Amino acid sequence: MRQRLLEARRRESGFTLIELLIVIVILGVLAAVVILALGAFNDRGEAAACKADVKAVEVAVEAYRAKNGTYPGSLNDLVSDTDENYLRSLPNTDPNSTTAEYYITYYETTGAVEGRLKNGTVCAGNSGTPGPGSTEPGGGGPGGGEPGGGEPGGGEPGGGEEPGGQLPGVVTGLSVGSVTQTSASISWSAPAGGGQATGYLIQWSTNPQFTGASQQSDNASPFPLSSLSPATTYYVRVAATNDAGTGPWSDGVSFTTLAVGPPSAPQNVTVSARDEDATVRWEAPANNGGAPITEYTVERWKRQGNSCTNVPSNRTSVNVAATARSRTFNDLSEGWHCFRVRANNSAGAGEWSSIVSVDIDD
Repeated sequence: MRQRLLEARRRESGFTLIELLIVIVILGVLAAVVILALGAFNDRGEAAACKADVKAVEVAVEAYRAKNGTYPGSLNDLVSDTDENYLRSLPNTDPNSTTAEYYITYYETTGAVEGRLKNGTVCAGNSGTPGPGSTEPGGGGPGGGEPGGGEPGGGEPGGGEEPGGQLPGVVTGLSVGSVTQTSASISWSAPAGGGQATGYLIQWSTNPQFTGASQQSDNASPFPLSSLSPATTYYVRVAATNDAGTGPWSDGVSFTTLAVGPPSAPQNVTVSARDEDATVRWEAPANNGGAPITEYTVERWKRQGNSCTNVPSNRTSVNVAATARSRTFNDLSEGWHCFRVRANNSAGAGEWSSIVSVDIDD
């Protein structure tokens, strides 16, 4: 009887150490499988939400176009129109957001909509232009997109990524400075997200839709714009590029060139006399008013009293070539003679110089 009790107790003893280790390993494997499955489920959920937002924006863009005959200038137009209520609210459009899992990019030129997950993967839509290796012209965005997005005045940059590459994000800090009548300087900062930028595309146009835009590539900020028209409003935007392709355009920034005005006064005006002749000399104005000097006007008159400030109506006025820097007056009468000079351009006559005088002796 005692022997049977001892045998029963031995059979009721716990697991061995090896058996416990095996159980722990099995539980760890099961936990890893569950975690991976949940991660994949979350990724699919984010991709599905991204696709849904892209589709909603595409439908709203097409509805706006059907009513107004043109694509909206920005997604804000879809929520600001309270009568039509194209969209109740905007999805995230900031590629640098630290909270959103994806962002939506809208291309106002082509009406295309593109959604990207935070890892740079396109979830739905496109930029409206074919990417590397694409066989579909113009992409598949609303309105069919526009072919040739990288050409001057063309649609949007972009297109797919090459295997192993990631497109750069949106450039930041776009600004315009040193604006003159015919030039300006464009500055920006490198994208905070996406692949590393190796170059940039700069577009400028006289309309916010960038139709017929001029375009040029550059390696770094700042970029000088030249040969602009005076008193004209321009719009500029920048996109970063790398081996994978061209990233999305930045928002456009506008600036207005200075108007053409009359030139400032000629500088360092002097006069010298020899016998009955007097020669007036001068230097070009410090500011030509934004347009080339077309000619100079030199005036002469006899001094009234002890001052040249009283300019008579019967003064002599002579126009000389824009390249001239002197004018000689011959056979002057005895006494004090007064002179002044001004420059002229397409905007009109500039400021008079200071008055100089000389005494002619017989």
